[in-house]
Amino acid sequence: MRLPDRLQQKEDWWWYSVGGGLFVFLATAMRYWQTGSEISPALIVVAALVVGYVAKRRSVYDDGIGARVGVVGGFPVILDSYDSVVYILGLQYTPIVTVANLVLLAAFVGFVFGVAALFGEVGAKVGCRLAGRTDRSRRASHSHQ
Repeated sequence: MRLPDRLQQKEDWWWYSVGGGLFVFLATAMRYWQTGSEISPALIVVAALVVGYVAKRRSVYDDGIGARVGVVGGFPVILDSYDSVVYILGLQYTPIVTVANLVLLAAFVGFVFGVAALFGEVGAKVGCRLAGRTDRSRRASHSHQ
């Protein structure tokens, strides 16, 4: 049973978003595991650029595809925040200070996810533009033959 074209396209860009995000997640998690402290936004930008390029070439590009790549790829931040939660809970502060520290940590994690989404969206937009340029240059070269 074939899905209607609109639903099929939605399903396609979803797979591109999740696939690109999972690639970033795995690469970042491996890097974090090896270094113990580094999470790089460059992987998000590069993966989103590739996803934006490929999605545009296959006509399934959707606004927000890069943000989704960034959010999925930003999940290793949770690995990094786990150590901070353990540290905060181990401190001998009053419960109100402990809760305040945990709330600040949660706000910071949310901020990092927002920045990851922004980097992903910028990368996808650049990839989309690159795909549009190569598509135009390919059409122009075929029209002169």
